[in-house]
Amino acid sequence: MALPQIGVVGSGMILEDQNGPALAQLVRRGVLGQVHIAAQGSASLRRLLGLPWWRARFPDLPQGWVRTYPPLETDERVRRSDFYREMYRALPPGSIVMIAVPDSAHETLILEALEAGFHVVTVKSLCTRYDATRRIRDLAWEKGLFVGIDFHKRWDTRALIARAHWKDGYYGVPRAARATMIEADSYIRSGSPFEKHFVPETSDPATYVGCHYVDQFGWFTGLRPKQVVVNGVLGQFESGTPCYSWAATQLTYDHCVLQIINGLQHAGDHRGRNHQGLEIWGYNPRDARGTYFCHLDHLRGMDYVFCRDRNPGRPTDAGSDYVGFIPRSDGRPGQEMVGYGWRAIEALVNAAIRVQDQSDLTARQKLLAEIDSANLIPTPANTAYLGLVYQAMRESIQEHGMPVVIDYDRGVTRYRTAGGSDRAPGDLGSGAHRSG
Repeated sequence: MALPQIGVVGSGMILEDQNGPALAQLVRRGVLGQVHIAAQGSASLRRLLGLPWWRARFPDLPQGWVRTYPPLETDERVRRSDFYREMYRALPPGSIVMIAVPDSAHETLILEALEAGFHVVTVKSLCTRYDATRRIRDLAWEKGLFVGIDFHKRWDTRALIARAHWKDGYYGVPRAARATMIEADSYIRSGSPFEKHFVPETSDPATYVGCHYVDQFGWFTGLRPKQVVVNGVLGQFESGTPCYSWAATQLTYDHCVLQIINGLQHAGDHRGRNHQGLEIWGYNPRDARGTYFCHLDHLRGMDYVFCRDRNPGRPTDAGSDYVGFIPRSDGRPGQEMVGYGWRAIEALVNAAIRVQDQSDLTARQKLLAEIDSANLIPTPANTAYLGLVYQAMRESIQEHGMPVVIDYDRGVTRYRTAGGSDRAPGDLGSGAHRSG
């Protein structure tokens, strides 16, 4: 029986850091057959597949394990945004498509993949609007296809243990929380891949990286925010391209508030590759004693100082549990990928394969309902509320910190004016929204 195949849309940083080596490991383990990768031109594909670690880590990858669109020998001056459609036509029915491009392109690519009969694994977030989330959710269900979202922090073993503790009531009732996810300042240097898509009109640090902790807080506690306020700090890449370099978010829940600071300028010489973590303060309703939860994700209990000439520009990078490479447990040449980045991709791909292996549409839908209900693997159904949250976040930051109220019953977001009334986006009075 032929092994499942997977097609990847995108050839950027996430393919190098996480998804590429994860797929190579799945090929080596006999879970996947051929990997297809589509980009807008051959230059990025050559750079990606020319990295020396592919053969160092995975020396036993079979010949022809990867196919590219366009072919690697294509003149790099030939650029098209629709090479992925050639890949879609080449993939066998029931294959998996991985979406590894900026959020703004997700909706079109995912819907096309579903229409073509493919299961989908996508980088976070699914999309930034609720109506798009619903379209994807409903089409996937109608066709009996799996769609999974790579919120890889869910696969951190500490997070999995902590979630069980939250569900069992170990931390009582949450009242206040704060999170940070500040990426290294290399993100805004010249040549950063973010320059092409990380502009104020389409993205910001709150929705791009803050979404990890919005998801994780809701996953732990079961709470859904009622109001969102996001204030952005306009900055620029070294090239002069404008961007939101920082964002401060406040999400208000029933009797609880979550504050998140996100940015792109964590000091490159500081310990750790970035600054990230989540703290939650609560209380035990039985005796009113306080409770406390804290995960610091950037140090993991390690603090190194390397020789600067061996690690220039990043002298105290202790690494993380996100992605790592260790000697293979069978002693054979190469390395083994470990970390929650690996576990996330493994789980998502295996879920898609399980759904495809069901006998008919009814059986596939039954399994999809079980996956949705378990709420371990993030899907459009069990994370649909995030579409409204992201929509509110984008509306708030673009309106200079205007509070945005979420109505889950009607699936809408509305600006909150100074007088306490609500106005639909696009129907603002003269200056009323500025007073917040």
